[in-house]
Amino acid sequence: MTTVDLSRAQWRKASHSTANGECVEAAAMILVRNSNAPDGPTIACTPEDWRTLLDQVRNADYDTAGPFTVTRRADQSVNLRYITGSEITYTPAEWHAFEHGVHIGELYLP
Repeated sequence: MTTVDLSRAQWRKASHSTANGECVEAAAMILVRNSNAPDGPTIACTPEDWRTLLDQVRNADYDTAGPFTVTRRADQSVNLRYITGSEITYTPAEWHAFEHGVHIGELYLP
C-alpha cells in the first residue's frame, strides 16, 4: 500500500462544528500514479498544483518554477517530481499519452 503525503492538504470543516472541533473534515487532493504500476509511488497534490502542472504541460513550459519538476532523462523517460519529494518515472510513450490527454482536455478535474 502506498503512503500518501497529506502535508499540503487544505482541510475544511463545517462552521457548526462543536467548540472542541469535533467534526468531519474534508480535503480535495489529486492522486497521481503510473497506471502500469498501480502499486508503485503515488503523488498527492492539491487541485491548484495539478492545474499548474497541466498548464505547464499544455504550454510545454517545463522551465518555469512550480510545484512539479519535469525532467527528461537521457533515455527519454520522464521524471515527475512534486515539491514534497514524491516522484514517478514514466516511459516516453506514457508521457506522450499524458501530454496528449492534457492537450485535448481529458485530465482537467474540478
